[in-house]
Amino acid sequence: AILEAEIGRQEYLFHQAVEKADYKLAAGSIKEILAKAEKLYKMRPLSRAYWYALWNFAYISVSTETEPENFLTTIKAFEDKVANELKINSEEQKTSLLYNIEKQYILYYSKNGNKPEERKHVEQAYQYAEKLNLLNPARFVLEIISAQASYIDMLLELSEHDKALKAAIDLEALYTMQGVWGFQDLRTENSIGTAMVCGGLYELGVEHLEKVKKDREKHLKQKPNDVDMMGSITTTYNNLSLGYGKLKKYAKALEVQKKAYEIIKTLYPHNKAQLGTNYLLMTLNTSIAYYQNSNNAEALKFLQEAENIANELKELNQLFSSYPLVVRFAKGDLLAKLSQPGSEELLKTGLEYKSGTLPNDAVLLYLI
Repeated sequence: AILEAEIGRQEYLFHQAVEKADYKLAAGSIKEILAKAEKLYKMRPLSRAYWYALWNFAYISVSTETEPENFLTTIKAFEDKVANELKINSEEQKTSLLYNIEKQYILYYSKNGNKPEERKHVEQAYQYAEKLNLLNPARFVLEIISAQASYIDMLLELSEHDKALKAAIDLEALYTMQGVWGFQDLRTENSIGTAMVCGGLYELGVEHLEKVKKDREKHLKQKPNDVDMMGSITTTYNNLSLGYGKLKKYAKALEVQKKAYEIIKTLYPHNKAQLGTNYLLMTLNTSIAYYQNSNNAEALKFLQEAENIANELKELNQLFSSYPLVVRFAKGDLLAKLSQPGSEELLKTGLEYKSGTLPNDAVLLYLI
């Protein structure tokens, strides 16, 4: 009883610290909780296993902010403990924990700009969500929706547009059913709309994305310094621009693409590894939008900026070593369209590239 009371006090301090984004203080509270929770767990390992695991997971969630250098070691040890040591008899609880572990991996690799590793864990989270869907779909419906949205985004990154569209249509049915009860998730709606645009349902996709844009703009009017929402709305603008371009509404496509570019440019210095890929792609897409509006000078100007970004990212991390080739190939394509010299050599660089020669080459393969 004394241990439980002490845990209750520390739990209150933990939640207070998290609300204030004081992760160092939160980590201190969690460590004290874990020491006491472990004693209670050892007294009653069968009834306390899941409860003890949840506190371990809370510590891992905080450690992504306080001890990122130890994150992979810590989470791998916990993952092994959940899979092999803790006596969690409920398959639902065990699968739910493993699903949430994958979500933490995704967050970690996203912050570090490691798309290949991030995609591996998106795939694994999706598999755990599919298992939860078999075990108890009503209880885990929000996890299932989130995992399916991330899976769609992954398919789009890999240019598997037909599979993404099919998954989006299935997800829309599930999401609409939850909407009856008032559930709304703009990220899910954004994923569905983008998959529809990329899958050829241009008007329907644009309709979805316009709704997301409106709601995200409304949120930013109320909270203009919400950095996460600023990052999210850039993807909406970017994908909406793609849709308008497919509908040959080029002026509108340029209008929203410029908004995406302007916001991502301001965000980029705060986390170059995480935001660099989007900054590069949105700059390239701005070049395309200017070309579609017959402004070739601006199109070339943005290509040059994209080249500078790609070179900076390559110096930052070898994960981005394929990005200068991405720009060379895009530049060759534009020069060919403008009947300017130098296009053949630039295009040849891309066409002779062998898949897998460089890490993180999904964007380059898509362009080729």
